[in-house]
Amino acid sequence: MTNDSGSSEIAYGEIIDTYINLPASERRTDMDPNIERWFGGKSPDLLGGVGPDRVVDRMDNAGVQMGLLNVSLGADSLENPHVGGYGGVMAIDDFRASCQRVADAVREYPDRFRGSCNIDPTQGMNAVRMVEMAVNEFDFRTIRVMGALVNMPPNHPLMYPIYTKCIELGIPIVVNVGVPGPLRFAKYQRPMDLDEVLVTYPELTVVATHIGHPWHVETVAMLQKHANFYLMTSGFSPKYVPDEVVHLMNTRGRERVMWASDYAILTFERAVEDGLALQLREGVKRRYMRENALAVFNWD
Repeated sequence: MTNDSGSSEIAYGEIIDTYINLPASERRTDMDPNIERWFGGKSPDLLGGVGPDRVVDRMDNAGVQMGLLNVSLGADSLENPHVGGYGGVMAIDDFRASCQRVADAVREYPDRFRGSCNIDPTQGMNAVRMVEMAVNEFDFRTIRVMGALVNMPPNHPLMYPIYTKCIELGIPIVVNVGVPGPLRFAKYQRPMDLDEVLVTYPELTVVATHIGHPWHVETVAMLQKHANFYLMTSGFSPKYVPDEVVHLMNTRGRERVMWASDYAILTFERAVEDGLALQLREGVKRRYMRENALAVFNWD
């Protein structure tokens, strides 16, 4: 794989994916209708019945070396309605069970995966305990929050104890921005709401997902302003990444943007093919599809 000048850019099998969802272990009947309508036909793994071995096969076929593995929200709802936590009280033992599924996959494929998990800030102090458990018990490399699922922006007071714990533990936090795929309110995922968080906590590393569309110009402005703010292009086929983001990647933001598939929302093959075709300057594609992820998520 070479760029336009012919020099080596990113080799097959070197790509790192910063957002891989572990699909449900059984076929799902409770998929959000919007997600199923947009992606179900083109990415059948989204509906579940897929184990870690299938995910690794898909990665091999697309040339993806490693990835951050996450339990999809509600992925195990057939077995345990509390897994995912959003919308009700979540016991610590239920959270531990959801982490264990990812941890088992990481243990089975230690050269392919590192773990991550979603945190529900409505759980209050238990949410803070869950962050500590994810990192200290399961060696997860990041945690994630999705404001649209709890009707809570990233600068809500309940988010701040989670941010403080992330700083203490030395891990980044991944925050959804932009119009959500599920039929939920978009106003809780506006990128500019993170400005308050990043000004308050300059030590906190924040990685935004999904571009932030239609407020992607806000995302670009934030990437220019804050030293510890990053973006992954998850959930977007790279050929649809807005020009403003690509321009930033080719100029002052070459270390700020990471490739991600958001499998099983997108197939690995589609996200890889379109990522390799993106018009990027010398050396930027390797940063985008590998090096930036290694640096931000402290991969060892």
